[in-house]
Amino acid sequence: MGVLRISPREVAHLPVVPVIVEYTPGYADRVVSLIESLGGRVRAVSRITNVILATVPREKLQELATSPYVVEVDLDRKFLIMEFF
Repeated sequence: MGVLRISPREVAHLPVVPVIVEYTPGYADRVVSLIESLGGRVRAVSRITNVILATVPREKLQELATSPYVVEVDLDRKFLIMEFF
């Protein structure tokens, strides 16, 4: 089970949240499928660093973080800033 490192206050105004998902090595495909099943969209997958960049509905963040294949879910602040410029 992973750790959700996003404060509800940080994303209260966002219906869809840009995230960086660190996953357990070897389980990228399962985490991609999970993100998509939660209504999210995968932007990039790195099998070298075991990280997925995605956007996920705010109300599904906790469900994503509780997957046994997810190590950590963090806010993709760089993507969030770029969306406003």
